[in-house]
Amino acid sequence: MMKLILISLSALFLFGCNENLRKGPAGADTQDALGLVSYSRVQTQVLTPYCVQCHGQSGGVNLESYANSFTHRDRIAAVVRSGAMPPRGDFPPELRDYLLAWIAAGAPEAETPLDPHLPPPVDPTPAPTPTSPVTELSYANVRVRVFEPHCLRCHNATRSTAGVNLETYATAFAKLDLIAFVIETDQMPLAGPLPAPEKDLVLKWIAAGGPEGTPATPGPGPGPAPTPAPTPAPTPVPTPVPPPPTGNIPDYASVRAAVFAPYCMNCHGGGRSAGGVSLETYNSTKQSLALIDFAIDSDMMPMGATLPPDLKTYVLTWVRAGGPEFTTTPAPTPTPAPTPAPIPLAPTYASLKANVFAPKCLMCHAPGGMASNIRFDDYTAMTRQGWLFDRRRPSRSEIVEAVTERPDKRMPPRQSGLDPLTPSEVSALTDWIARGLPQ
Repeated sequence: MMKLILISLSALFLFGCNENLRKGPAGADTQDALGLVSYSRVQTQVLTPYCVQCHGQSGGVNLESYANSFTHRDRIAAVVRSGAMPPRGDFPPELRDYLLAWIAAGAPEAETPLDPHLPPPVDPTPAPTPTSPVTELSYANVRVRVFEPHCLRCHNATRSTAGVNLETYATAFAKLDLIAFVIETDQMPLAGPLPAPEKDLVLKWIAAGGPEGTPATPGPGPGPAPTPAPTPAPTPVPTPVPPPPTGNIPDYASVRAAVFAPYCMNCHGGGRSAGGVSLETYNSTKQSLALIDFAIDSDMMPMGATLPPDLKTYVLTWVRAGGPEFTTTPAPTPTPAPTPAPIPLAPTYASLKANVFAPKCLMCHAPGGMASNIRFDDYTAMTRQGWLFDRRRPSRSEIVEAVTERPDKRMPPRQSGLDPLTPSEVSALTDWIARGLPQ
């Protein structure tokens, strides 16, 4: 009788273990139960659900193959340890540890037992602070500690999102004022504010004039240290500052009525402050003048549209005059081109682009955006991405589930400040898929 009880308990124990292994993404449970790591497990449990949506074939860091993932293994470890990636902030700790354990084991392609003598992957213990610290305010240091893990994915020589390239000293130096503004106000990185030490490093570097390299400053040592002759850094030519506007200057109310209300407030007004920018009031607008100047001048904004030349000149004249709230002789408001009649919400690409994709998606899902490998800005490009759509079960399509059934990962992301899709917008999107994606 006792033997039967033991057999039953053993079977129940084994069934429970197998049941646990079948549940969800295997993180620490799989690692502990099987003691194995492999690329296929990492790809299935980590890279596919958390990474390849942005790190696909469109450029930058591509993690869709073993060879590419192996090449970038040290970089992956660095950004995962720092918390910079994944940007959504919902990465389970057990999956984080499993990914780091795979990298620590040499990032094997085949299933490989973990070395039982290796300690579990943990964040490295910081080295003790030396009694004579060395201050390094240099581009090289800022690039390694900040730009590479947090910025270069979008702001490199190939992509130069919003016209910003941080890959070389000269191109980064040309944007010092803008970098200082978006870092100081936590508008960048889009994944979230920089950790305090990195933010402090960038701002101190810019305050020091953005040097390419500075000599180390050691404390007193056992004897006099020779003073090396400093290597003169090349002096890059900064971007020319536009001349101050002349003539009449518009006031805030006029700019708001002519530009902000019709072109911007869908995302930057009415309680919405995409990217941390609100144009609803004069005080909130005043805080973002430098960013407005850059976004309008570079045609980065408005999303999905380009300001008519006269309106572009009008708003830039106001910004570069310091953004006055009132003026004694306001400039005449330009007569904008007639606003086209709004397109009613319907299950067609043209309607969805005007009512859903442009205001809520194209900030990322268009060339130059953070998720430019998944494009919504062009009908042909979007409909070629067949994995987004399920014609047999439209409501189970990847794009529909992303905007409805993933409260922890919903699109648009919460940090964007954009509203989720309304029920009528979701219905139109689902109906569009069911009808065969009409243009």
